[in-house]
This record gives sequence, structure tokens and C-alpha cells, in this order.
Amino acid sequence: MKSSTKSWLYALLILISALDNAKVTAGERYALLVGVSNYLNHGVGLNNLPGAVNDIEALVPLLQEHWQFAAANITQLTDQQATRKNILQTLTELEQKLAPGDHLLFYFSGHGTGPLDTSKVAPLAHTTAALLPYDTAKINRLTADSSSVLIGQRDIRPLFESLDRKGVYVTAIIDACYSEHATRTGFKLIPSRASSLTLDYSAGSFGAGSHTKDDYPYRNIITLSASAANQTAAELGNEAALRQFPTLDGEFHGAFSDVMLRALSTGGLPDYGPLDNNADGAITIQELFNGITRYMQVKGYEQTPKLQPTLNTYSTGRSLRDQRLFFAADAPSPPPLSTTPDSPAEPPPLKVRVNGDKTLQTRIAKLASLEINPASPDITIDTNNTGYRMHIDSELIGQIESADAVFEALRRRVALDQMLHKANHQPQATLALELQTEQSANYVTLGDFVKILMKSDQNGYPLVVDLFGNGDIFRLYPNRSEPSKRLDAYTTQQVFEVEVTEPLGMDSVYLFLLKEPVPQHILQTIWDVPSQHQAAFTSLLEWLDQPDSVLGARKLPVFIQASKTELCRSQRHLNLARQHYEQALALGTAAPESIAVLRESIAACGLFQNYFQLGYNLLKQQQLEEATEPALQAVQLAQNSENKTLGWWLLGRIKLERSQLPEAKSAFDAAFAAVPPGQAPPPELLEDATSLEQALLQRGTVSADFIGSVLNASRAVGAAPRIALRIEFDFDQSDLKPAGAAQLQELAQALTHPAMQDYRITIIGHTDEKGDYDYNMTLSQRRAMAVLAELVRLQPALKDKFQIQALG
Repeated sequence: MKSSTKSWLYALLILISALDNAKVTAGERYALLVGVSNYLNHGVGLNNLPGAVNDIEALVPLLQEHWQFAAANITQLTDQQATRKNILQTLTELEQKLAPGDHLLFYFSGHGTGPLDTSKVAPLAHTTAALLPYDTAKINRLTADSSSVLIGQRDIRPLFESLDRKGVYVTAIIDACYSEHATRTGFKLIPSRASSLTLDYSAGSFGAGSHTKDDYPYRNIITLSASAANQTAAELGNEAALRQFPTLDGEFHGAFSDVMLRALSTGGLPDYGPLDNNADGAITIQELFNGITRYMQVKGYEQTPKLQPTLNTYSTGRSLRDQRLFFAADAPSPPPLSTTPDSPAEPPPLKVRVNGDKTLQTRIAKLASLEINPASPDITIDTNNTGYRMHIDSELIGQIESADAVFEALRRRVALDQMLHKANHQPQATLALELQTEQSANYVTLGDFVKILMKSDQNGYPLVVDLFGNGDIFRLYPNRSEPSKRLDAYTTQQVFEVEVTEPLGMDSVYLFLLKEPVPQHILQTIWDVPSQHQAAFTSLLEWLDQPDSVLGARKLPVFIQASKTELCRSQRHLNLARQHYEQALALGTAAPESIAVLRESIAACGLFQNYFQLGYNLLKQQQLEEATEPALQAVQLAQNSENKTLGWWLLGRIKLERSQLPEAKSAFDAAFAAVPPGQAPPPELLEDATSLEQALLQRGTVSADFIGSVLNASRAVGAAPRIALRIEFDFDQSDLKPAGAAQLQELAQALTHPAMQDYRITIIGHTDEKGDYDYNMTLSQRRAMAVLAELVRLQPALKDKFQIQALG
């Protein structure tokens, strides 16, 4: 399926370094900036990305004016210039030209793919991790031609290894989906030909064996990526997206690139303040990363930027993450930016919507720093048969039993966020807080073993508390096995290692670095603080609120789920599953033998994409009853927004073809709900939902909300909505029948949907083939007028939006 988000490619390598002890002259800064908005023949079914070229064009003047990149040292490759050949040729020329101490910025904005990319329009096989250049070609609908893409291990790694050996500092900034492992491709070659191209993605970025120094062999390479290994990266590429997330210059951009442009243009971010936390006159990679991640959290983007190498690549001393941004040996540092925004004195309010409980709504409205029932809430609270469900879009925060507990959970969240903001208003330390788990992004499942690591550029005493989704608080550090002790500057320390248990939902882990350790009598009260124990939490806040007690703070959201998205017993089983999956892709969706191969893949390892592909192939082969079960499994295993959209779409498509229209409507509703705000739904979803809408309209069962969602989706992909509503008239008559009038009631309500505010509405009248031309044109016009009159009667405010067309 097509996606308007940027599909990423795993095959990059990039960034900063420590030189050998060789003498070098003053280094120069170079940049290779690649952006692809318009793909040749839409590549392998890829949507164009209006913001990608804008990202590059906006970046160039910032590098020249603020970051001391000479114009002659900046190379831009956009659209037709960004072919596979040109990118490799330019990298080769730079590898030959650059000298020790120079700095290369590699910036890529465009489509790509990786092993956890489950988009079914044109996913690459799992053995490929690739950037998708302008001239990406395809073998068939489901497979890209690997010779047309840039594979990290094959194409890019050798060039960056050479730069690394020369002592060239390299920064890679990647705005594309699934980009967390951009620099990790092929770091360790698996000792067999079959697996030498297959990357160990089962462990994600923090899995077993991924924390040794050998796993990050580069001395001079670091990567800032837009999203984790299993996440899409938002494209602010239509007017609806810009209304929700206005960009810096009002133009289309990648969401990550827009935040990066803001940071590089001012040295700070709105609602965050200066990036230079410790006010030493230099912005480090860690400081930039902290600002970007916090800003994207506050704004509500559904993606988690990532920074490589990870914290425990270097256990002590300054690391690549502590280097100045765009550092070049002996080159003067860029001057401070004069327009750096001040850190706001107050944090933005927490936006909460309450559905179904007016009493609770009135009660929580009394909390400070809270905004009730906004258009775009941070948190939504619904009532259900077990109490209250608190969630962010489709992601569960917590299931809470009572209104009192909901109130206390929100009070604690607001209070801790205020303390976080206060600590970061004028911070004295730059902190890093990192989750290490077998999965990507900030998702864990029951039974996982996870670690949390922390690091600071200042000495201090860490306090780490975990706010559960249900409002309970648990102290992670100091804990019963790790007493309070000083965290030395530039030393990575493990906070906690534990098996994940309930409650399900979103934990918020807060790190506060303190000048002095928390007194023991307060620590004893906050080991485990249920939501009903308000006094213990209050005593903690009062102690943290002392003047100048907190040097800095960080927040890390962690989503806890019940079931794994990858049910694999071992790496061998995972590799076997991927081999079967790729074999099935090669056979094609219509091949009956692909079904058995996919079932073998699922038997080896229950991956989302395997269940999805099995259901899809069964659908294509019209084995509709058999297709339902794997589609349901795919829905249950879906972890991110894109997978949820795909899974629900597939289930809805199967139900539609089985003429189970109410079930199809429920599935399509869920698919639309899973699409992140500001992003366009896949065209297949829009097409199938429109077909369902027309079928339901014939039965008179469709709701205005459902029509509105389809209209909104049409607008998001830039298409004019078309509703083929069949209104029956008696022979030679133009008066509405009762059944026709009933159909128009729902349509009239739907046409008031905000998505329609900029559209004019054309009503087209028809007749049968009897009678001459003039007669039929007159009758079809009268029928269109009858429909118009009824719609205006139902919705008078729409009067000026209608026009009619008679087709005879």
C-alpha cells in the first residue's frame, strides 16, 4: 500500500569523530544534501513527497549563514539529480577530496525502506536496507530492483569506512521512515553467504549483543535519524498537515526536518529554549538531540528520533555525542546565534479531552496548566465498563478504575511535567536518558527485560521515577539494590534492569539530576506510591521545588504492550521466517504455492508482515474465509500507526468482498483512526472506503461521520471527493421519494464536515435513455434541482456551495 509518509531506508552510515594523533591543518566543512520529492514514474509505487526538496533548499542558507559552510563546499542533489549514480559518484569524489579534520554533513530527505517496513506497495526484501534514489525501479508491484537502490553494506559503507579511517568527521541526518539503524547496516558480517546480507534486526537497536564497543566500530560517525526502526516519519505535505503543524516558513517539509531547521536557524526551539543547556557557548550533538526529541514530544508527533551510537558504546569519557555540532579540527566555532529563543517560563498546558463524564470534566478543569476539550488533545479519556481509558490517539496510557484515580494521575503528570520544565528553564547540565530493549522505538512487551541508561556532562545525584499510566509512581533509582551515589560527569550508568510487568499502557520515566542526594526519609516514602497516596508524592515535589536543587531533567515515554509483535524463539527462527517470506514475495500474490510458504514463515516466527502477507495473498486468490484469521492476527500484532492502518484496511477489504458491510465499516473506521494527524491515508484505504460508502448508501445505513471521514481522507490526498449516491425517481417524475429523502439526510449532515469547507458541490442529474435529448436534459435538471432543494432545506448554510449539472 502507498504511504504519504517517508519510507526509510536502513542503509546509511554517518557522523562525528575523534582524530588520531596526527597533525592536521584547519578542517573545512562540506555538505552533501539529497532530497527527492518527485520520483521517476513514482518509483516502486511511491508517493511523491512535497517537503523533501524544500527541506534541502531551506537548509542551504542556514549552513552558510550560521554554521560556516562555504557555498562552494555544499552540493545539492534533488529530484532528477538524485539518481543512484550521482549520489555514489558525489560521495566517491568527496571521499577522495576530504582531508583529516574536515567535516562532512550528509543529509537525506526522501523515501526508503528497512526490515521493519511493512508497507505492501513495494517493500524491499529483508536482505536489503536501502535509500531510495530518484530513479528507483521495480521488478514487480511488490519488489524493488535492488540494482537501482543504495544498499548500505554494498554501496555506502565502504565509502564511509574510508572517510572514517582518514579522520574525517561525518554527521548524517536522515529524515525518512525506519531510520534508526541507518548507520548500523553491516557492522558485523554474518559468517555465511546466505546471511551476509541479512542484518540482525531481531534485537533492534538495543538487543542482545548490540551494546559492545565492537558493534559501533566507527570513530568519526554519528547519525541523527527521524524515527525508530519500526516507525514512519511524518511528512507535512498537505494543507491539513500544515494547519495542525505549521512549519517554520509555511512550506511543506518533513516533520523532523522542520524541527531541525528551527533548531539550526536559531540555536533553540519554541517551548524549549536554547539548545546550549550548559551555556558554554557550543551546541553539542546531545544537546541538539535533547531539544529535538523534547520538542517533538510536546508537539505530539508519533515518531521517536534516534541518536547513534548508543550511550553504552563508550562507558566513560567524552564520546561522539559530546562533540560540538559540525565540528572540524582547528576550525573556528560558529558564532552564537543572536535569535535564540528564550526558554518559556511556563510549560504549555496539557490538553485533555473527556468523553462521556461531565462531572469528571468539571473536576479536572480545576487543575492548573490544563486545557479541557481542545480540538487536538494530548490525552483523551473515555468511560468504559471497567472505569476510564486514558489514551493518546490509539495508544493506551492507562486503564483507571475511578474518577478519583484519574484526577490524581493527571495531577501527578502535570506536576512532574512542570518540574521537568522548571529544571530545563535554565539548566546547568545536559542529560541523556536511554531505553535499551529488544524492540525498536519506546515499545516493550510483558516479559521483556529492559535497561535504562543515563549520562550527564556534570556531576550530580540522579533521581529516576516512573509514572505509570494508572497514576502510580515507582522509584527506579536509587533503589534497594543501588543506593544513592554521585553520577560522575561523562560516565554512563545503568539506572535499572527489570522484567516488564503490568500495568499496560504508557509509563513516563523522569530523570532529575540533583546537586544533593534526596534525603533518605523522603526516598523511603516514594518507593511505590499508589495514586491514592497523595501525601508522599507531595513531599517529593516540595523537596524538588527548592531553589537551584535540580541541575537538569529528562523525560522518556515507554509504551508497555501485552503481546509481542515478533514472536520468535531465536535468531535462527527469525532468519528462517524471513527466507520464507522473501520466497513468497518472489512467487507473487497470485501463486497458490505462496500460501504454504507463508504458513511456514509464520510457523518459524509470528511477524506482523508475514500474517499481513498471508491474508493479502489469500484475499487476492479469493480465499476470503481463510484470509480473515491472518488479517485479525496482523491487527493484533500491529505496533505502530502504519501497521495498524494496514491491518485494519486488510480486514475491512476482506469483509467488504464478503459483503459483510457493517464489519467492513468498523474496520475502515479503525484504519482511518490509526492514521496519524496530518498524514494522508493510503489510497487503497480511501478507494475501498469509498466503495463501501456507496454500497452502504444504497442500503441507507451509512453514517454522516463515516462519509465525513472519507471526505476528509480525500482532501488529505488531494483528491476531489465523489459520492455516487443513487436517488431513485418514478418514471418521468422529478419529485423525491421518501427513500431518497432519507438518503439525503445523512448526506446533508456529512457535507457540513470541516473537510468540505473549501469545496463547491456539484449535483449531477440523470435520466434513462427514453425520450429525445432536450426532454431528458430538462428532466435530469429538474431532478438535480429537487436534490439541491432538499439539501438546502436540510442545511441552509450550504446554499451558496451547490451547483447542478444535467447529463440527460
